[in-house]
Amino acid sequence: MKKNLQSAITTWITAAIVLVVGILCIVAQNANDINTSSDAANAISLVLGIAFIIVGSLGILLNTLVVRRTATSETIADGIILAAGIFFVVQKTVAGLIGLLTDYVPYVLVVVGCLFAVDAILIMVFGLVKKTETKVWVLPFAVELVIGTVALVLGILALPSVNVIDKRFTIFGIILIVYGVFLALSGLFTLLGKSLKSSNAE
Repeated sequence: MKKNLQSAITTWITAAIVLVVGILCIVAQNANDINTSSDAANAISLVLGIAFIIVGSLGILLNTLVVRRTATSETIADGIILAAGIFFVVQKTVAGLIGLLTDYVPYVLVVVGCLFAVDAILIMVFGLVKKTETKVWVLPFAVELVIGTVALVLGILALPSVNVIDKRFTIFGIILIVYGVFLALSGLFTLLGKSLKSSNAE
């Protein structure tokens, strides 16, 4: 139970960060006030920067206590994460970096959406073939199908050749929110000793 609680708390913290960044992405692009949009963009950098600083610092501390060295591959990797966090907080450039990636995001959404949709179908097929109880596979199937469908539809609409949706920063925010909700549910089920993942591989 203690292990499940620790895992759930970690998942919820990650979900909270993802949700906040997703909401800030939407605000940054859709705010009528330029100052509000700028503040939201800066807040994205601060949220991710602080998260990276905490993760990097804890990683360095824990690895140093274990191996009693500070120049190992693990601590150097944590140092890079820490440096990235400091960079995001000082330079406040995350929004700009996300902006550069938004032209790539539609293609990612299409591919990831297809993967989730196909995986959902596989979950259902293997669940039926193995005659597994419906309650075991129906929730992972439904969750992955919804995520896959949303990602696929948004990705297609945002493709440059389609260009029905031109606010790609907003789309990125919506996907982060959906993923954040998924993480929050995963944390809840982890706490309950269950999983949103299928057990087909077992």
